[in-house]
Amino acid sequence: MTIKLKFLLFVLILPIVFVSCLTLSQPVDTDSFSFIENKVSIPALSSKNRIEFSFILIDVSKAGPLQKQIRKIFYNGRSAKDYVRRLTSDWQRAYAKTNNASKINLQWNYEEAHNLFLSESFIVIKRNTISSRGGARPDLQEKTFVIDRTVPVRQLFLKDIFTSQGLERLAALADRELRRFSSIKTGKELQPSMALSRGIYSQDTVTLPENFCPAANVLTFRWESGEIAPSSEGAIEISLRWNELNELLSLKGKELAKAF
Repeated sequence: MTIKLKFLLFVLILPIVFVSCLTLSQPVDTDSFSFIENKVSIPALSSKNRIEFSFILIDVSKAGPLQKQIRKIFYNGRSAKDYVRRLTSDWQRAYAKTNNASKINLQWNYEEAHNLFLSESFIVIKRNTISSRGGARPDLQEKTFVIDRTVPVRQLFLKDIFTSQGLERLAALADRELRRFSSIKTGKELQPSMALSRGIYSQDTVTLPENFCPAANVLTFRWESGEIAPSSEGAIEISLRWNELNELLSLKGKELAKAF
């Protein structure tokens, strides 16, 4: 199956997966948002090789704090359309140099899709990318961004939704779930007294990622392939139930939990 076909299937199922992950009681309208869809195929100068691009991006139509925040997170402060132009231009220049210097056929791909869900107070955007510069295995990335819609509009980080003491206790809960994840994959129990590297992990100390996804009943944390375990293990995801986290949450964190 080609990367392009895989991505097409991914895009088709993404809304279903995302809505099941993010179930809010009363989604608000999306009139403030614009959705940019763009597909570009750029041929190499001297061969049948090509760069294939596919974008399904979210932007904000109206100038203001929300537009500024979205564009800061995703597009270096510019519009989605400008982001597409700049990224494709940068890749095209790099591709021309590589392709002209090599006799090997090189097919490059870059695909990016965003999915959006809103509550009265929060915006959750999931960004998925697939990129390949001729390698045997494409690089797949998935990151979730949580934005507080109230004034001041801002991206929320762990320090915003957990108290300082809560973050310390959260680390212990995450350690428990990482051990459980490893045990399920290997069939060998990873006891609390054992180093994490005795399981599937490449390190003994793991820092919680800012890549977290609030969902119905749970908060999910994701580490990309190669971050805390060998790339062969793929992405690592653990989930903790909101009711277990309740005493660790800040006031803003409790607002976020109630939205789901």
